[in-house]
Amino acid sequence: MNKLISFGDSFTWGTDLKDAMNTTLNDPYSLDVYEKFHNAHNKIGYFAEADHEHKITTWRAGYSRNVWPALLANAHNLKYVCYAQAGSSNQSIVRQFFQYLPYISVDDKVVVNWTWIDRWDFFTENTNVTKQWLTIRASDGGKDEHSKIYHKYIHHELWCKLETLKAIMLIASTLKNKKIPFIMTSIDTLAFENTHHIPSYIVNLQNDIADDINWFDDVGFYDWAKNNNYEISKVGNHPLEKAHEEAFTYAEKNFKFN
Repeated sequence: MNKLISFGDSFTWGTDLKDAMNTTLNDPYSLDVYEKFHNAHNKIGYFAEADHEHKITTWRAGYSRNVWPALLANAHNLKYVCYAQAGSSNQSIVRQFFQYLPYISVDDKVVVNWTWIDRWDFFTENTNVTKQWLTIRASDGGKDEHSKIYHKYIHHELWCKLETLKAIMLIASTLKNKKIPFIMTSIDTLAFENTHHIPSYIVNLQNDIADDINWFDDVGFYDWAKNNNYEISKVGNHPLEKAHEEAFTYAEKNFKFN
């Protein structure tokens, strides 16, 4: 069966949706399954069966089947596989994409949902392999040493724009070269903002990838959900089921696989 494979962060994983595994991972079982899933060499081949013995009554991988890419997969009779990971940066998405690219065929379809551009990854020699790449987020608020250094010396809108646009062009070019159909969206519109921090190399990148990004009424999924007054989780601040249902309807009408 051909597949629709998604990449992204918590909005694609389905955090706060009823059928998704609790990504706070306070439950040791949840943590074990989540870690095994994200360390599997070929996620397509793992966690395919439903887990009815545990209180988590979702699929073993734990991601939601009610996010709009999953609904899109169902509508096109495709097996849905989610490679998204909650909290990912755009650098994380690039690594995930190239890790699992060998398992994607020309008969599959790919959805890439890019995240906030101010998230940034750095490498550490931590002995725990799953923690070697750490992500700094704006929500960290400079609470630890790494976050303080990043926000004081590295973070800048121009730098974030450049790194995000490079990531998008890399993945889009790779998918086109391999003739794999894809849809791309972005939560954050800032990389495409054309008023501030727009030297020629930014403008050229924006123009080159403009046709590769799909928007929900000219904004990202999160702002679109808020603008349409769809319910947002008070726990994790994620759009809930109704927003994903309507986003699927919107995507069916307006998005085309490149």
